Amino acid sequence: MKNCNYKTGKKIISITGTPGTGKTTLAEKLAQKLNAEIINLTGIVNKNNLYAGIDKERDAKIVDEFQLKKFVVNLIETKFPDSENIIIEGLLSHFMPATHIIVLRTKPGVLKKRLELRGYSKAKVKENLEAEFLGVCLEESLWCKNILELDTTGNVNLNLILNWLKEGGRIIKEIDRAEDFCEVLGEF
Repeated sequence: MKNCNYKTGKKIISITGTPGTGKTTLAEKLAQKLNAEIINLTGIVNKNNLYAGIDKERDAKIVDEFQLKKFVVNLIETKFPDSENIIIEGLLSHFMPATHIIVLRTKPGVLKKRLELRGYSKAKVKENLEAEFLGVCLEESLWCKNILELDTTGNVNLNLILNWLKEGGRIIKEIDRAEDFCEVLGEF
């Protein structure tokens, strides 16, 4: 799917990351500060049946990304035409039109605990830890000129995000957690 910046004069902020990194929590906090509308992709996919099927082995929906993107663009244009700030949050948000992308990252031990608390199977926890280790969401976001990679293991500095939103650019920390991942993935 081809990605491009959405040219409306709006700030469309994508918040992405592997499950358990805090996308929904950050979206809610940031929306309050920016008086922004939130588009929750998981809710949209489920409510509007924007998936082609279910991958039973991975216990995941197979999302129709083209239809999801079309739905989101229509939502922005019809439901939020006067909104200056829109936040799109969800695992696939970095595939949606955006002016800014925030990629959330979390230390593997903390992420593992969060996913286990959600009741994820051992295989699903491992798959998500591997995606976090490889930085899949970050790699898939590199098309955007404004990217902020943010560690959400502890407290998040909202002022850092607000300043970045004003100035733009790329803040990629190249977080190296190989040692942490070896320890956690060794448990599988």
